[in-house]
Amino acid sequence: MARKASKVTIYDIASAAGVSRGTVSRAFNGNTDINSETRQRIFDTAKRLHYVPNMNARGLAKGTTECIGVIMPDVLNPYISELVGVIEKSARAVGFSTHIALTHNDAELQQKLLLRMASGQVDGIIITPCESDESVRQINMINAKIPIVSLKFREKLECDTVMGADSDGIRMIMEHLHSAGAKKVAFLTISGQDWTHLERHEAYLSTAKKLGLDYTKTESIDYSEGWEEMEKDVIRIVASLFKRKDNAPDAILAYDDILALVVINALRHSGIKVPDDVLVAGFDNIRLASVANMTLTSASVESSDIARFAIDILTQRLNSSSSSKVRHVRISPRLYVRDSTSRETLKGKGK
Repeated sequence: MARKASKVTIYDIASAAGVSRGTVSRAFNGNTDINSETRQRIFDTAKRLHYVPNMNARGLAKGTTECIGVIMPDVLNPYISELVGVIEKSARAVGFSTHIALTHNDAELQQKLLLRMASGQVDGIIITPCESDESVRQINMINAKIPIVSLKFREKLECDTVMGADSDGIRMIMEHLHSAGAKKVAFLTISGQDWTHLERHEAYLSTAKKLGLDYTKTESIDYSEGWEEMEKDVIRIVASLFKRKDNAPDAILAYDDILALVVINALRHSGIKVPDDVLVAGFDNIRLASVANMTLTSASVESSDIARFAIDILTQRLNSSSSSKVRHVRISPRLYVRDSTSRETLKGKGK
């Protein structure tokens, strides 16, 4: 009768395979100084005895966990959920597992997660941080112990950063809206996202000025109130924007695609046609943007590019004993023009 897996040790494998404990350890750690016949005998013996290697013990012996921490605000945002998936896949491709945790935009929870991960759970961390000064302090403190790559940039961050050039994306959308005939572009944003909101909002204002657009109007939505309240806020704002037809926008740029799709729904309920009466664009290019009933014009960096750069930089940090200069990578976005800003497209469909 085979022994229970919980009682089988590396010494049992060594004895049954006729080799030393060190040889068994080297075989499981992937060392190349063992001939293939011996290695296979060790693996066959382990399988026969139902032995499962202790990954924690292996990590301690090697001085690594072979795991990367991934800290995100949530996975409700489709862009973030897509990003988490490609980070996990990219990490696995270079031999790392991932430990995924969510902050729910709570800086206190973020600090607990960072401290716990840095205590030996992971070798390095990829984070989309809470957007606050306290968050910067937390990340800088942990980055002094293990390498961190932030997917948001802030001047005082001392770690590597990788993100899309959001300001370029907003500029591209604004120029597209202007070329499509828009003279009055309203910007709908969300509260509680200080870094990202500021960059996108400043790009909206500066591009409007560059294009000679006198009309600039910004409205803010609170996502934290819940989906139903958010929809009510959007309906209220849409009604306010179109109360006076002579001063109504002919285009709406939303902070992200989710908000843009809610805006389109609110406009439809108000009898305002997209894109005939008003153009609508979002940001992030989530998958839903290209398959919704009204496909959405958007701009974004591919999540696979963000993941690839983040994993590459983090693994370089982990594999290098020297402290190289901090890297801040900005990836150029791409504009995706779809039905929500293309009247010609709708004409071609007979709409």
